[in-house]
Amino acid sequence: MLTLLLAAVVAVPQSPLSTDRVALDSELDLRVHRQTSPLVALRLSSPVPTGLPEGSVELLQELARADTEALAHRFGVALELRHDPGRAVITVSGPEAAFDAMAAILRRATGEPDLSVASLRRARARAESRVLARLEQPGPRLRGLLHHGVHGGREPLGAEATGLPPEAIRRIRSRLYDPARLRVVLVGDVPDPVIRSAFARWPGVGDPGGPIVVDSPAVAARPQAHREWGGLAFPVEADPAVLAVTAELVRHRVARSALRYGTAEAWPDPAPVLFVLGAAAPGDAEVRTSAGISELPVRDSVDVAPDDMRRYLRRLVAEAAALTGPAAVERARAAVRRRLLLEARTASGKAEIIGRVADAVGAGVSPDAYLDRVDSVRAAEVRALLTRVLETPAVTAEAR
Repeated sequence: MLTLLLAAVVAVPQSPLSTDRVALDSELDLRVHRQTSPLVALRLSSPVPTGLPEGSVELLQELARADTEALAHRFGVALELRHDPGRAVITVSGPEAAFDAMAAILRRATGEPDLSVASLRRARARAESRVLARLEQPGPRLRGLLHHGVHGGREPLGAEATGLPPEAIRRIRSRLYDPARLRVVLVGDVPDPVIRSAFARWPGVGDPGGPIVVDSPAVAARPQAHREWGGLAFPVEADPAVLAVTAELVRHRVARSALRYGTAEAWPDPAPVLFVLGAAAPGDAEVRTSAGISELPVRDSVDVAPDDMRRYLRRLVAEAAALTGPAAVERARAAVRRRLLLEARTASGKAEIIGRVADAVGAGVSPDAYLDRVDSVRAAEVRALLTRVLETPAVTAEAR
C-alpha cells in the first residue's frame, strides 16, 4: 500500500498536448501524442504553394474522394477532406485496429490521382461546386480575399483548376503533396514499429515540371447583395500566443458591437495576421454613424478606403486596445486555453489542435510550450501588439 501511495505521489500526469517525433524512412514530419484510447486520429496538412490555380486543393481532394471514402466506410473510419486558407488538410479517425487502413487512406489521398474520364468529370464538378460555395459565401470569400492580399497571389476568381488537363493536375499534385512539405499528427497509443511500417515507402512526387498555365476561363462566383460585409487583415510581427490572446480580446469587443455578425481571428500561419470581419444590413445607421465619430485614437491609413464598415471595424480594434487591462487579458487567456482544450477532448480534435499549433509555431515548439506561453501573456504585450496593429496599413476586402 505504501509503495502504491508513493507511486501516486511521484507520478507526473501527461501534458495535454505533448508530442514526440517518430523518425521515418521518408521526409514526412510525423508527431505523435500518446494517449490510451480505443480511438486513433491522424491529421495531415500541407501548405498550398503560391501560384497554384484556384481550386487545385479541391480538385485533388475530389479525385481521391471515391477511393478514400470507400476505404473509410469499409473500416469504420471517419474522413474529412478540407481546404483551410492556405493549407490542405486531411483528417481520419477510427478504432486503433484500423490504424493501417487510416495510414493507407492518407497515402491514397496524396498519391497519384485517378485521372480516368469518369473520375475526372465527377471530381471537376464537385470541386467547382466547393470552390464556388467558398467564393460565394461572404465569410469564406473575405477570408480568401484577405489571405491572398496578405500572402500574395491573384484574387480568387473562380474554379480555375477544374479546366486543367491531366498532366497539369499531376504537376499540381507533385507540388502540393511533396513529402518534405507534409506534417502528420497522430493521436493514440500505437507502437513506433507499427507507425514506421504503416508510413514506410511513402509515395514520391515525381517531376513537378514547368509552369501550370490556365488557358480556359474560370467559372466566376456570383456577387452578394443581401448584406454589407467588410474585413480587415493586419499583417504584424507577433508571438503566436500573444496574437491569439489579442484576437480573443478584439473578438469579444466585436461580438458586443452593433454588427449583425462580427468576429476576430488570429492567423499565425504562414505569417502572423490579425483578421477582423463584420456584417451589417445595408445602410445600417448605427454602423454608419459610429464609423465616422470616435473619440478613440483611430489611426487612418491611406490604404484603408473610407468605407463605413471598415472604419467601424477599425474603431472596434481601437476600443479593444483602450479597454485592455490585466483582468481583460486574464479572461482572454482563459478563453484561448479553454477553447483549445475543449476542442482536444476527442482524438480527432486533439490531432487538429496539435497540428494547427505545429503549423503555426513550427515543429520545434511543442503544443504544451504554446499553452504555457498563452498563460504567460501579459497586458503590456497585448497593448503593444494592438498599438502596432493600429499603425499597420490593413489589407481590406468587402462583399456585397
